[in-house]
Amino acid sequence: EIALLAPVTGVIHQLNEKLTRYPSLVNHDPYGEGWMMILQPECLQEDLQQLLYGEQALAWYAQEIARLHREIHIALCAMGTSPEALAGRTLQDGGVPVSSSSGCGLTASAMRESLIERLGPTWWTEMIVQFLHPQAGRFKSAPERKTRHRR
Repeated sequence: EIALLAPVTGVIHQLNEKLTRYPSLVNHDPYGEGWMMILQPECLQEDLQQLLYGEQALAWYAQEIARLHREIHIALCAMGTSPEALAGRTLQDGGVPVSSSSGCGLTASAMRESLIERLGPTWWTEMIVQFLHPQAGRFKSAPERKTRHRR
């Protein structure tokens, strides 16, 4: 597990324990059964001013995806592996699309495992630190929850 910095400060009052059994709910029903936590914000107005919205958020996301693709390309080339050869036949050159419904689907976890296998766990850890900015760049096996009580 990775301890990530939250975009807002506050006190967590409740965690959705259902996500430990069904983590896919976060993606499939984020505003229903997939909620993560109930948080009482401390400095919400200031925290919200630091976040990106709309077109700004989309542009940042596109830049980060492009940066990740460049990092993967650089790492594969440094190993002497052609990213194009590694991809195999794709739709543009007569191959088939990769999707979860096509029977030859590649899930996010399978892709992550493939990258870790090809590029090594050290590279993967560096990418986690570079892109997700985990707290102090440290991995924690089980995040310690500090409960704050207000009087």
